[in-house]
Amino acid sequence: MKRSTTVNVSTILTVLVGIAIGVVGSIGGLLISPRLAGISSDFRCVDCHQSHGAVDLGGVPFNALVLLTGDVPEPKLISVNDILPYRHAGQTSISLLDLLAQNGVHDFKEVSLISTDGGLVTLEKENVSEHSLLLPYLEGIRFQDDRLHVSTWLKGLSKIIVVGTELPIIIDGRATSMGRLLRENTLTVVAERSYPMYRSEEDGQVREGEYSHLHTGAPISGVVARPDFTTLTVTDAQGGTHILDARQAEQAVLTIYYGKPTLLLPELHRGEWISDVVRVESSS
Repeated sequence: MKRSTTVNVSTILTVLVGIAIGVVGSIGGLLISPRLAGISSDFRCVDCHQSHGAVDLGGVPFNALVLLTGDVPEPKLISVNDILPYRHAGQTSISLLDLLAQNGVHDFKEVSLISTDGGLVTLEKENVSEHSLLLPYLEGIRFQDDRLHVSTWLKGLSKIIVVGTELPIIIDGRATSMGRLLRENTLTVVAERSYPMYRSEEDGQVREGEYSHLHTGAPISGVVARPDFTTLTVTDAQGGTHILDARQAEQAVLTIYYGKPTLLLPELHRGEWISDVVRVESSS
């Protein structure tokens, strides 16, 4: 099986964050907000955006990607065309097991498949076989396994969450993993806000918009043993200890950021988020 090339999620996030922070240029009377100081004056928004708000960069297929996440060696966005490189040459497929193996996943407990319309199919390892196939579907991918009920044949695959066999994170004495946390009840929060300004060529007026990112993770209040905690103690893989009060941890979520379990604090700059989390303890 030909090894797929991938678009690393960190690379894409870096591009997107860079655009979010630096959405300002000199062509057409653009103004630089004080929050965006230091951006090159010859940077043009049109270099990455066309006449719409979406990012459009050559060679980066933002609109046809599957997110592989959870308990995997390297969470990443994978191009649909890399998963099925010969999709336009006729019927083709790859087994789910082969795709996971290509991305370093050789052992797991469960795998969850999520579609663009919110469908969720979860399969235990013993029910995933060479008959579990990923096939072309419109511009995306569908899942099919002739040995499983047709209701599991998901169309429009957008995310694969792997639940591994190891439990590297301890939350109030309970061992878990990011795959398990991302498969349970999750919360989507707004973070990394920026406020690009623009002077219209048409009327000369300066207007400001807000640009931010959505991050989905496990809400910390839903995974600790004491949801009404007053203090949260977080330990990272390097042994560092971080103490937060309830106000600081409000709306915090445990997610994967740049490949590591991260306590994301929506109201703080990403440099203040706690990365490589291995232990969380709550106290009242």
